[in-house]
Amino acid sequence: MISLAMKVALLFKALAVLLLLGCSVIAVTQWICPFILPWEFVWYYCVGAIGVAMMVVLGALLSVLKVTLS
Repeated sequence: MISLAMKVALLFKALAVLLLLGCSVIAVTQWICPFILPWEFVWYYCVGAIGVAMMVVLGALLSVLKVTLS
């Protein structure tokens, strides 16, 4: 069974990978298609990454709540 500390470390690693992937996609799109606005892409990517992080946190909170109520 994976401990809570391992889950938190994996969450931060996943968020770091999302951030790195987003930055690399922005760099590549600016190199290939310079007419795409980078800030527009950053805005939508950040909203999506924040949504994913919120779903993970909500799932963790519901999991903890389920364990404490059981």
